[in-house]
Amino acid sequence: MSKSIKLKDNTYIDSTGVSHNRDTLKNKLNSIDTNIANRTLDIYQDTVGSDVKEMLRNKIDYGASKSTKTNETILLNGGWSTRNYGFGIYSKIGNTQHIVWFSTFGIYMCRKHNGTYNYYQVSLTTI
Repeated sequence: MSKSIKLKDNTYIDSTGVSHNRDTLKNKLNSIDTNIANRTLDIYQDTVGSDVKEMLRNKIDYGASKSTKTNETILLNGGWSTRNYGFGIYSKIGNTQHIVWFSTFGIYMCRKHNGTYNYYQVSLTTI
């Protein structure tokens, strides 16, 4: 006895792997994958820079070099070469790029929009 699952678009997939209403399970799964705007990559990258601002700009440039979509998030493991360890989250949304870098010294953020960089440091307090 086969059991079936009803999808939101009124397509039914039964336990034998057959999809009714002229769509196969493989096609459904592939369409889900291609419709996802964001994806996450986990990349090791140890960034150089003479100061925190240059390091953050370099992390944004590196994230941009690995980005393949308009809206994307990438996890960058690795820190500031020979100075500090941490990890960063690179995000590209349309024309704006961000890096939030979590280090052993603090949390830093850089935003690049239309070629202009803005820098932020999160104040850390003991809780």
